[in-house]
Amino acid sequence: MGKIYSINMLALKQDVTEEAFERFVREEWNPNFVPPPSVPGYLLIGVKGDRQGRYLWIGEFESRDAGERAEADGMWQKQPGNQALIDKWYTFDNGFGSIFTDYEVIE
Repeated sequence: MGKIYSINMLALKQDVTEEAFERFVREEWNPNFVPPPSVPGYLLIGVKGDRQGRYLWIGEFESRDAGERAEADGMWQKQPGNQALIDKWYTFDNGFGSIFTDYEVIE
């Protein structure tokens, strides 16, 4: 089995501005969030195409099993200091992971 890439579309709450969300990401999330070991993730903004100006998170897992374990174990919340950041994230976003697809690399 190949690596898994989890693609999560984000939707900001109606009263949240892009500027406020991006300021939170740059000033609080990026410098302080501790990703679980060997689970890189990336927050992206569309610059061209159907989702221009919209946000997306991509996570990389070594396998399907690794992705399932991460979900079940709450790996993100277990890292020191992450829970407060995650709670604040949800003041901006309408439901991380509610619109997602996991893709497996074809090897």
